[in-house]
Amino acid sequence: LAGELKRDGGAQELFIRGDRALVMSTSYGGVGFGFATDIRIAATHVVLSEVDISDPAAMTVRRSMSLDGALADARMTGGTARVVIGSTPGFVQPAAIGRAPLRRWVPQTTLRSRLTGRTFRRSVVACDDVRHPRAFSGLDLLTVLTIDLDKGLFNVDRDAIMAGAQTVYGSPDSLYVASERYVPALEAGRALPPQPRTEIHRFDASKPGETSYAASGDVAGYVLNQFRSEERRVGKE
Repeated sequence: LAGELKRDGGAQELFIRGDRALVMSTSYGGVGFGFATDIRIAATHVVLSEVDISDPAAMTVRRSMSLDGALADARMTGGTARVVIGSTPGFVQPAAIGRAPLRRWVPQTTLRSRLTGRTFRRSVVACDDVRHPRAFSGLDLLTVLTIDLDKGLFNVDRDAIMAGAQTVYGSPDSLYVASERYVPALEAGRALPPQPRTEIHRFDASKPGETSYAASGDVAGYVLNQFRSEERRVGKE
């Protein structure tokens, strides 16, 4: 007999490990300000729910984590889930940038535990831990949340770089995230480049429960989708 578990927002992905499930969903709510005070923009929030499914007829949420941003995609290797999230910093008037709080630039995470009844809030990563490619890739934040599903959301490894997050590809020991390269000409009103370029960011995923940023590069053109990607090692190890 299967039960039903209702969650806010729309569920997008689901990973199962033993008697535990990780549900990834997007919730729409909250507002931000655009380029004028009378323009209001709906915000999106990614919600990760750790669900006890040992009794399918009475499933319960053990912990949940939410943060501003959009779910790009997720991959699971063994008992390790890696969730890729793209976030855009909140709008700040140019004159107020110098006194803007850090939360404008780095999204906050909220972890709620139904096991202890406690709520924990913190930045998704410390500002000093945010990496950036050698070539400027815009102000978006690409975050990889690494979750050991045998432990749940109690301790999540967090890695972030200043880049976009669009197409995700995973191999047994690597995670690749591709996004269209930032083009300054769009803002400056100059002519567009002759062809688009794609930024590719590699993360080391060889260790269970851990992820670390490895390198970035770019290629001409764009990635059609995740099914047109593959990893091929060349040269000697």
